Amino acid sequence: MSEEFIDVICFDEIQEQQTNSMFPSPRKLMATTKKVALKAVQRNFSKFVENIESVLDSLPNSSKSHTVDSVSLAITIDSNGKVSLIGEVGGSITSAITINFKRRRRSKQ
Repeated sequence: MSEEFIDVICFDEIQEQQTNSMFPSPRKLMATTKKVALKAVQRNFSKFVENIESVLDSLPNSSKSHTVDSVSLAITIDSNGKVSLIGEVGGSITSAITINFKRRRRSKQ
């Protein structure tokens, strides 16, 4: 059975020659598509969600004035299949993916 891959669009900064201008040159990015092993993305995403769920489970159910019903996070998947909450500077980064965690209602016992 052959390994499965998914395409990840990565943006790499193009290094340009320095100019004598007093204004900095705008950054230029080059988009490339890289194949990433699906198993690596699945493994890393599962671990990421497990860690986030651990953090969310530690939150109190409510306070006197409010309750946390859901949390939205923007994540990235890099060209190695690494899942990150905050993009890494200098690495290949894809567009952000938003995931929502909604608190399950617990039955009163």
